[in-house]
Amino acid sequence: MHYVVSTPPRLLQPQRNRYGIRASNFSHVQEPHNESFFSDDPSHYTRPHVMPKTFKITTFNGIHQDQQVCSSISTSSCASHDSEGIIQSLCHQGEVDKAMDMLSDMHSPPHDNTYIALLRACYRSKGISHAKRVLNLMKKHYTSVSGLVGDYLVVTLAKCLALEDAWKVFCILPRKTVFSWTAIISAYVACGRAEEALCMRKHMNLDGVEPNSYTFVSFVKACGISRVLDVGADIDTIVREQGLLKKDLLLGSSLISMYANCGALEEEKKVFNELPRRTIVS
Repeated sequence: MHYVVSTPPRLLQPQRNRYGIRASNFSHVQEPHNESFFSDDPSHYTRPHVMPKTFKITTFNGIHQDQQVCSSISTSSCASHDSEGIIQSLCHQGEVDKAMDMLSDMHSPPHDNTYIALLRACYRSKGISHAKRVLNLMKKHYTSVSGLVGDYLVVTLAKCLALEDAWKVFCILPRKTVFSWTAIISAYVACGRAEEALCMRKHMNLDGVEPNSYTFVSFVKACGISRVLDVGADIDTIVREQGLLKKDLLLGSSLISMYANCGALEEEKKVFNELPRRTIVS
């Protein structure tokens, strides 16, 4: 099923896949196992569990082929898997340019894990040019934007503040997850477009996706920037009902900042007193 959400103001929504990337609905694609997928620390990302069985990485300087498996497939296929292992190793070492050059020379589409390794490297370096190059390589290989690859692509482009590119990719995702929603909302807030970020709250709800703590943090920041106390108070109520205030210090600190920006000192004090432990920020 192909669908898009309503367009936030000032941003043109594509009616079709403008990158020439094939979008398809992979409802069976494995989703991240925990919310650390969108952690500020990319080392906490959920590692994919669908590594190709035709090779195994034993060190980050090279790979050992599984001779028994490779003996039953073609030499070119083994070479392709070998290249992908080296590419992923280069990404881990931060050699993103070398990894992309090697991927550019490949004639057949790589495994999803190879793109994910590249996107994780781009996320760590916040290299917008690298992230866009990955997007172009996906176009070259007619890679499907779905599942983990789609999530990682939106998250990485959003983290690099490539807002328009992130939005276009987000719109063609066949299935939007809490991670892609949180990424695009956070990017809008970071770019000072808080009102548009708050508009997405309704669309996210209509899409049947429940916000997580990171999503709420972005919404609360948007409320503080826009100084919309009523929306912020509504989010505060939801956060309390879900018991998140006592679990997430960043969320509590964000609520305090939001109330302070809106001049609601009593509510600010109330949140402060309810935090299980205080930070320098709060």
